[in-house]
Amino acid sequence: MVLLDDNVVDKIKEEVDIVELIGSYVQLKKTGVNYSGLCPFHSEKTPSFIVSPIKKLYHCFGCGEGGDVIGFIMKRENLDFISAIKFLSDKYNIEVGIKDNELGNSLKKRIFDINAISSEFFHKNLLQNKHAQEYLYNRKINLKIAKEFNIGFALDSWDSLVKYLKEKGISEEEIVRAGLVSRRKNGNGYVDRFRNRIIFPIFDVKSRIIGFGGRVLDNSLPKYLNSPDSIVFSKRNHLYGLNNFIKSSDRNRIILVEGYMDVISLQSKGITGAVASLGTALTVEQSKLLKNYSSEIYICYDSDEAGERATLKAIEILTRIGVEPKVIILPTGNDPDDFINKNGIDEFENLINNALSFVEFKIQNVEKKFDITKENQKILFLQEVAKILADLKSSVAREIYIQKYSDRYNVSKESITREMGINISKEPKKTLVKKEKTTYIKAELEAISLLLLNNEETKKLLDYLDEDHFQDFYCKLCFTTLKNRINNSMNISPQDILTDLSDYVDYRPMIEKILFRETNFDISKLDEIITDVINNLELNKLIARREKLIKKIKEAENDEKYNEEIIKLTMEVAQLNKEIALINRNGEEVSWTKK
Repeated sequence: MVLLDDNVVDKIKEEVDIVELIGSYVQLKKTGVNYSGLCPFHSEKTPSFIVSPIKKLYHCFGCGEGGDVIGFIMKRENLDFISAIKFLSDKYNIEVGIKDNELGNSLKKRIFDINAISSEFFHKNLLQNKHAQEYLYNRKINLKIAKEFNIGFALDSWDSLVKYLKEKGISEEEIVRAGLVSRRKNGNGYVDRFRNRIIFPIFDVKSRIIGFGGRVLDNSLPKYLNSPDSIVFSKRNHLYGLNNFIKSSDRNRIILVEGYMDVISLQSKGITGAVASLGTALTVEQSKLLKNYSSEIYICYDSDEAGERATLKAIEILTRIGVEPKVIILPTGNDPDDFINKNGIDEFENLINNALSFVEFKIQNVEKKFDITKENQKILFLQEVAKILADLKSSVAREIYIQKYSDRYNVSKESITREMGINISKEPKKTLVKKEKTTYIKAELEAISLLLLNNEETKKLLDYLDEDHFQDFYCKLCFTTLKNRINNSMNISPQDILTDLSDYVDYRPMIEKILFRETNFDISKLDEIITDVINNLELNKLIARREKLIKKIKEAENDEKYNEEIIKLTMEVAQLNKEIALINRNGEEVSWTKK
């Protein structure tokens, strides 16, 4: 365990010059109040990476990476949070009061040692147990492979491991902390957690044994049993087999599979990138771990309904963090272990080469639910296709898939596009320019930028503003998210807002423009600026309300039945005109009849 002094993160952010730090990795060029350069986290020819010295943040509009100086070092140097703090404090001679807790560190080391001793014990058991060896032979795992992966066997005994470890001078308390035993039901002593199971040691990225997975030799339940979370082990933060991938020479791709045997079979046959989650569905933490080590991710789950559901869930998690996985399709009734043992590495490589994009997999999966030979079913199916394509961030990808599926299902591109809710323009450049000019309202943008300054003065905006003051959809999204975070005393960096709005994939470019727009406020005139923004937003709100009333009046004025309603609406407009006039600097009252 590591202890940090209070406010250490703020101290690092304050004292480290983010432009200088990132400039030592990336060639930066000053552009307005910010700096720009080529992103160090993905390949690009046109700079889309910006560094803001005012906000002390970096962001890439291309791949979406962003954060502060600590996040940059964690990503660039592949360090955990504490290691990144130490890196920066050493580099810039900053006293941050980091103290190693000797008790915590010694306990971690002790558990690593206990796990290593236990792994040796399990492996020796395997070498002496013919029944366990036969099980592995039937699964095409020989003793050479078993030794390579440290596979072992837990005896069909209540306390063989407990006794063995105690003979080695290890206390019961230490064995409990390692997660290797459970207390007896009567409360008198401990029993081995793993009994009569094939044992798979679980390694971290530094190839230290952090826990174990155990599989029964028959059909009893639970089929798999993992070590409980401990001071060194958390299932959601690790991937089985990742340590071998890191050590391999071929690190171009990662293949995500479901089980230990899948990883072992693939890796032993030469597919070095196979990894598995640890008895749970893929977690966000595991997906980020995958992204750290490769941008080319394949999913290869079992070819049954449960496997398909798990694949869709994994796709959802991976795409949310900016990874676009491919899906390896296995023949019905196969898992990766079965397939490669029956067909060999060449056939498995063919499956990899013919993997579907995540979009194609989702559409293929949806198609199974419809009989597209029937007209009404085909319509429903294509509506689902349109929803899937509408979620794509890349307009180029959308265009390619629209063409592909319009050809495949004999329906026009325009029909699919309209179903997606996207209008096709013969003059896209002109339309985009117009949208740029009319969508963003200056006062709304200013309000967002002021709130992002994150000081007590600018937070006063929330005393005067609500969602109705924002006409622009994207500004309203940002404001609502900021308001929720401020009211709940949470961080409000642009990256935090983007995380909260991660479901709005298609809107991300517009949201990024709002959150990372260049500003140059004169802090000495902050009160004046805030007052001006509040007045303008109130004015916009009143004008928007007035325009709605005028529209209602015009719709009703040709119908005698609505005379009373027209009078009422007209009076409301007159009142709004007075309120608008009070806010307008020139004090001019504008009548709706002049419009």
